[in-house]
Amino acid sequence: MRVAGLALLWAVAAAAAPALGQTSDTAAATPAVGAKPAPMNVRTTGDLVALCNTPATDPSYPNAIGLCVGYGSGVLDYHLADTFRQRRARKVCIPQPPPTRGEAREKFIVWAQAHPDDMQEPAVYGVMRFLIAAYPCGK
Repeated sequence: MRVAGLALLWAVAAAAAPALGQTSDTAAATPAVGAKPAPMNVRTTGDLVALCNTPATDPSYPNAIGLCVGYGSGVLDYHLADTFRQRRARKVCIPQPPPTRGEAREKFIVWAQAHPDDMQEPAVYGVMRFLIAAYPCGK
């Protein structure tokens, strides 16, 4: 499958980030004594954008970015399962080679800034709208 590469990339990167500490697009921050972690509830697209936009200096950065890319991967994986064997029309086609997880995350943040009306929608809707706009099939 063409889009499986990005889903696998997001899933592996999300799982490996905390164990690796620092990667090319994540710098692990040293938690401040007594620092409170950012909330990790993802209900709306705005909640997810806030997690994806967590600064590298925030103590919750590794977890926030892991949840951000993991959530995106899960939505994409569901779309792949739902369109498996052409039971439904595929709406998302990731280019080859696929973007890095950092590139996809940055592109999502830019998309979100251009679509403020979508921030109160459920996060899954926002991610699918982004994926369809950013990686449409047949183009």
